[in-house]
Amino acid sequence: MASDLVRKIRLEDVPEFIKLQDEFVVEHHKFTQKLYGKVSIVDWQHCLLCPERIMKTPGGREKQIIEMVKQENAAFRNLHVLVVADGDPAVQVGYIMFHVHKSKRSRLENGHSNPPHVQVKQLFVRSSHRRQGLGGLLLDGMKKVAPGPETEDLRLSVLDLNEMAFTWYRSRGFVLTGVVWEYLGPQDNAHLVAYQVMQRLTRNSPGSVKSDKAILFRSEIIGEIVSIKYPDGSGPFYVTIRGWQESEKMHMVDSRNLSSWDGAPFTDLIDFNEAFTSGRASFHRELSLVMRDVEMTKLLAKEAKEKLLNADLKRRKQESPQGKKRRKDRAES
Repeated sequence: MASDLVRKIRLEDVPEFIKLQDEFVVEHHKFTQKLYGKVSIVDWQHCLLCPERIMKTPGGREKQIIEMVKQENAAFRNLHVLVVADGDPAVQVGYIMFHVHKSKRSRLENGHSNPPHVQVKQLFVRSSHRRQGLGGLLLDGMKKVAPGPETEDLRLSVLDLNEMAFTWYRSRGFVLTGVVWEYLGPQDNAHLVAYQVMQRLTRNSPGSVKSDKAILFRSEIIGEIVSIKYPDGSGPFYVTIRGWQESEKMHMVDSRNLSSWDGAPFTDLIDFNEAFTSGRASFHRELSLVMRDVEMTKLLAKEAKEKLLNADLKRRKQESPQGKKRRKDRAES
């Protein structure tokens, strides 16, 4: 049976598993080369595999994987790895790593309970073995390890540059629910990469997907060029985001110099967030670059505010009685 190709990782699988993870890293590195030429494979290793201190320790990475396989350490007790093999003799060609969040009801900061779910950390199939259903077998194989309610709610994040993976997850029933990001290498280099957060619920899951209500973008994307298809199937139209109405949760767009409706440019008020999460809208630029510029703008605004506050504090000190006395003393000396 095809499902027999999937099993839990064993200690003897570790060397081949490391090779697969290395390929996983190389693939991510290729995705980011067109954006950030200075991002290295080492940067991605620290991001995807393990911290720098473990990578630099001789045998550190192998030791960590062995601990993951044994699951004796409390940190890895609910972290699982399945591998899929192919050929004769069978050779590992893919794997899935996932964390099972048990049914206990933990409290979130917003006061809502966190339902049981599975967080997929990594899913990879060697390029030579794709389009053979192995990725689907790995997803389905999680139910063997976690047969409880956790697998009714699957969550994961996909690099925004990996369009093929994003499309594949959509075909498997996942929906877009959010956007997150992180920096590769030193934060000063501004090598920010964005991930699209996705979720799949089955009918019996106690959780809920609110992708149609998610507010991912507000005024921070004003000025961005986007493409949009309308619910009636018309489009795509290329427009510029010109404004944001907080009360309506809608974006104002303008098609001038980009596209036309019945031969003329147009303006409109659209629910860009709903269109984006449903796959009817996208940015002209890579999402990673959009989010990088948003974060850099926030950082510059914060630095400017701190500069003004420091200048105001300095002025107040100079105008205080003590400050005036110090200036008088210096003038008389």
